Amino acid sequence: VGCGNSSFSSELYDAGYECITSLDYSKNVIASMKEKNDQIRPGMEWVVMDMTDMSSISNNYYDVVIDKAAMDALMTAERDVWNPDQGVIDSSRKMCRHLSRILKIGGYHLHISFAQPHFRKKYLLGQHSLGHDVEPMKETKFKDSPCLDCGEYSTEFGWDYCVENIGDDEDGGFYHFLYIMKKHM
Repeated sequence: VGCGNSSFSSELYDAGYECITSLDYSKNVIASMKEKNDQIRPGMEWVVMDMTDMSSISNNYYDVVIDKAAMDALMTAERDVWNPDQGVIDSSRKMCRHLSRILKIGGYHLHISFAQPHFRKKYLLGQHSLGHDVEPMKETKFKDSPCLDCGEYSTEFGWDYCVENIGDDEDGGFYHFLYIMKKHM
């Protein structure tokens, strides 16, 4: 989701993952990426879509959905990380609900970000309060315990949650974080 003009999708294709759908909100970006890749990477699909409304994608469709800083774009309007804007919370929740819906059972949502885990996990686990524009989820029975060895689970999105640091901090830079969510039901 939110592929932008990054080479990430084409690098995955070149590494052997040839069934790739890349989506972005920008028609211009998708047109440019499609033109750049169609001839040399024929298995890739380029789709204009809002990541907070992926209703045209069937339920349980993807094995893996990758977000490389797409949710970070939603966070630009967050203002205060301790008391985030309700519109950002609502948009992120809509995004996660769609991601959970389109993932196959046993599928993974991989989320790469600079965002610190103590802030991002509230979004990925659905721990922020509901806004006025967001309907509560219908009651669904999910398993009681996580299957990833991480100890955290979202009953709203039906996925386990785990986070790992990626990269090193030897040069005084910042870590990236890999958030791993595995869908159950």
